Amino acid sequence: MIKQFIILFFSIFYLSSCNTKTSSDSKNSSPISPERQFRSINWDMTREEVIANETAKRMQADGKLIETDSLTLWYKPINLFGSDFTLQYEFDSSKLKMASYHKTLSLLDDPKRLYSDFRQSLITKYGQPFSDNEEWSGIFKDASEEQKDWQTALLTNNLNVSAAWNDSLTIPNRIIILKIENPREDHVLSCMNFEKSFLRKRLLHNQQNNLKNF
Repeated sequence: MIKQFIILFFSIFYLSSCNTKTSSDSKNSSPISPERQFRSINWDMTREEVIANETAKRMQADGKLIETDSLTLWYKPINLFGSDFTLQYEFDSSKLKMASYHKTLSLLDDPKRLYSDFRQSLITKYGQPFSDNEEWSGIFKDASEEQKDWQTALLTNNLNVSAAWNDSLTIPNRIIILKIENPREDHVLSCMNFEKSFLRKRLLHNQQNNLKNF
């Protein structure tokens, strides 16, 4: 329960930061075309249009597609930064509202390199993030940079990292969030591209569910 409220708090922080972004911030951001697409996909496409245009292979289990409803599409891992990420699309009112990449981190992965490479690629595309968090705790709180080990810190829940960008030149406006979290036992590196109104709707829904379970 506490974790859910923490996630909710940070998400609301992302939204409030976007609403207070100044014109000077916009000048420092990289120019973005309103016609920009995500991969070969346009925002607000229908589920059928995404299926027709996405070149990746749909994810299956036991020979069957894993989606259980019409709200999501999952695709087999694609290579980003030398590592495999699953691709997800999410719909609302039959329109594409979110696209995301996810990777479950293993002991063989280099989480610092993957996160840093992904973060730098987003900086190149969108400019500096409006929120950029790297929070160390426990035995790593006062450690030197040389002593800070990402793999160990993540395994012991002593590292929280996230960054967020505001894409105000794409209509409707969008928010991009990059973070490492542990929704279950494993840590997952995720990059999520939301339509701002869809993210707000999701937050309200999560808040209502949290209050019911409180």
